[in-house]
Amino acid sequence: MAQPLLDELLERLDWSNPQADIVDWDEASQWGPEALSLLLESSVIVPVEPAQSVVCDACYDAHVEEVRFLPSPDDGQFRAFISCPQCGPVAVEPQRLQRWQIRLEGFINLCSLVANDSVPPRVILPGRLIDLGAVKLDDMRVRTLIGRGLAWRDRNALLDRVRGSVGDSEAILLVPSESPTAVTDNIRVVPMLGNLVAGDNGVRVRLPSLRPSNVPIAGASNSLQKLGAGWRVTFRGETRIVKNTLLLRAAAALGITGLDAYLDGPTAVAITRDDPVAPAKALHEFIRQMRKLEVKGALVEGRVMGAAQVKGLAELPGKAQLRARVLGALQAPPYGLVGALSGVPRNLVYALDQIRRQKEAAA
Repeated sequence: MAQPLLDELLERLDWSNPQADIVDWDEASQWGPEALSLLLESSVIVPVEPAQSVVCDACYDAHVEEVRFLPSPDDGQFRAFISCPQCGPVAVEPQRLQRWQIRLEGFINLCSLVANDSVPPRVILPGRLIDLGAVKLDDMRVRTLIGRGLAWRDRNALLDRVRGSVGDSEAILLVPSESPTAVTDNIRVVPMLGNLVAGDNGVRVRLPSLRPSNVPIAGASNSLQKLGAGWRVTFRGETRIVKNTLLLRAAAALGITGLDAYLDGPTAVAITRDDPVAPAKALHEFIRQMRKLEVKGALVEGRVMGAAQVKGLAELPGKAQLRARVLGALQAPPYGLVGALSGVPRNLVYALDQIRRQKEAAA
């Protein structure tokens, strides 16, 4: 199964739009019969009610029309039609009315996330949170839960259910793509997006290589932050795991070129609208201490930079430091001038006072 398809399904599971997890035939038919069969077999997608509207495929306007059932002129049987302003009644093939819903539970089957055949996963919240038990991941068996929508508005209530289910034991929380900023120190959050690997032997979950570190890190705004059993890079901005193809499309729409050479393999993007030096410093500090990451490149004010240039950017002083230096340089001459000007009358006063004392002594 193609990796981009898995990534797209995972991303849509975390969208809060109620229809984001619905797939129609026009979309599913592009996946290929093998992928569609595997997703149906593992219940990653399950059938739901038929479509009530479809895109017209008889003209080039791509308009959506409501499906109506009318007697066919050929045999009088009721069949699906839509009304096209250009072509009139247009017959709709029955398969085009098929729709499916993406299900979180299906990824348990797809990735063989089963602790024991005799003990089924425990559903804590249907479609939102499931306790899988002790599952073998990357050659180690660990208590595992899988959850969806941990960035939605009700995330706090959902996270309370996670904490209540796990208690003080060590556990892994698998999420489709969106990770909460923190759960507890004993719960490690692992997004399946970017860690779901499709191979010849099926699909498996790969745990990220980030591991705990004994290096003490200060809680500054641009630094490393402990997150469960791993570390995350923090700065005044945001980080996103992105699909290379979507990032290239967005860049092309903005007229940005030259990113193709840097978008190979899994990609995370650090975005800041304030100080471009801050994420460069935070990332290079992370690499220096953890050696688990590689900077590919950067885009600063429309200019594409390579890894070496980003390293040079990280060695520059930040915006706050530059402002302090400039302010100090601007303030230094006035301070010096004031000191020089104030020294003249002060020295004059000293001289007059000495003359007064000499005259008083002579008298």
